[in-house]
Amino acid sequence: MKRSVNAWAVGADYGFEETFAKVKAAGFEAIELNLDADGAHALTMETTAADLQKIVEISKKFELPVSGISTSIGGNIGSADEAERQAAVDVVKKQLFLAKHLGASAILAVPGAGNTPWGEAHEICIEAYRSLTPVIEDTGILVGMEHVWNGFFLSPRDLAYTVDEIGSDFVGVYFDIANCADRSKSEDWITFLGERIKRVHIKNFNRKSVFEFAFPLLFEEGTIDWVPVMAALRKIGYEGPLTAEFGAPEGDPSENLIKSADAIRRIQCL
Repeated sequence: MKRSVNAWAVGADYGFEETFAKVKAAGFEAIELNLDADGAHALTMETTAADLQKIVEISKKFELPVSGISTSIGGNIGSADEAERQAAVDVVKKQLFLAKHLGASAILAVPGAGNTPWGEAHEICIEAYRSLTPVIEDTGILVGMEHVWNGFFLSPRDLAYTVDEIGSDFVGVYFDIANCADRSKSEDWITFLGERIKRVHIKNFNRKSVFEFAFPLLFEEGTIDWVPVMAALRKIGYEGPLTAEFGAPEGDPSENLIKSADAIRRIQCL
């Protein structure tokens, strides 16, 4: 399991070269980039193959491969609104394009419903991804669906059902260790989802009470029990990257990056 980190941890004041340099110096072995709105190291819907070639050269320079392509836009692929749904499909296609050119093996997808009722939205999402399956399989890029707090995937059973109904070996789960830790055990989700898990976000969580919680940095105090989490990942045979995801601080992000990479090293040994 390689140590990876999402570029959001560096901050928008730094360009691609500085971002790769800081991530490499901190001790990470890979980096996850993002399809976003405009930003210093953001990929956008307008990013071209020529733009990506420059990033490939930076990646080679620092010997830091791109582990995946995440995104903060275009999640409503389960919407009954055709325009919303098509915009989400276009985002997935763009992520696949970016991943292919950057040598990344996976993208992160966040399905959503818009204003569509939950059950209907899931069936629309499944049909949308079935229609995308030939494109996905042609690229050979893995698509991992992430459970976020948007009310779409409420349990590991919802995730498993959606993935299984789509029915492609290239569509699975991008599991975020902390996103389910508010009311359940992360290791239980890992065990239930099993080999559907294609990629992992390693993130901390601190549940102080039913109504009070936080997402501390990996090297800070949290309530996730990393021993059973790592045991569950090993049991399902997961060997992909552990990608840290956290926001950038004000000022230089180097200290947070170094401490986070060290925290992953320690967690890997559990």
